[in-house]
Amino acid sequence: ILPSFLEGMPLSLLEAMSYGNCCVTSDIPECTDVTGNAGLSFPMGNSDALAAMLSDLSTKPELVGDYRARAAEHVLSRFSWDDAVEKTLELYEQARTHRRGAKP
Repeated sequence: ILPSFLEGMPLSLLEAMSYGNCCVTSDIPECTDVTGNAGLSFPMGNSDALAAMLSDLSTKPELVGDYRARAAEHVLSRFSWDDAVEKTLELYEQARTHRRGAKP
């Protein structure tokens, strides 16, 4: 459960989903962009909606299992540390090359 009001890209959510957990987040874009259709969300700050969702999920193990089955595949296919590292290295190289070409 990630009931955030404000996030960047939540690494804790990525990690939880990568382990195949059924994740419930507030409906802020930073979370719903990560979960897509492989996680659940509730209106930010609405503790009654969160409680109702958790109560509902506690009686539907098959639904929880469905989200668990989709979570890891969804996250691992969309978010890759290897890709992030490659893109970061490319940016560093571009900055280094640009700096060398700059006139003092």
